[in-house]
Amino acid sequence: MNREQLQRIHEMLIQLDAAISASDGPALVEVMGALDRMVSDERSVLPPRLVHFLAQRSYPKARAWLAEQLANGA
Repeated sequence: MNREQLQRIHEMLIQLDAAISASDGPALVEVMGALDRMVSDERSVLPPRLVHFLAQRSYPKARAWLAEQLANGA
């Protein structure tokens, strides 16, 4: 998984937070569905820790982990 892919997932998690804050149900369903599809389709190339967070829908933990990885040059 390259940096751009990790950044894309991080941006999706930011969109998810925005949808939650705005109580935007349709946007929330859309982003969660995209994240679920990504875990299903790309599970073999995603870092195991990230798969765990996303599969368990521990989105704040996934976002924090990604932020750390991106800050450290992942």
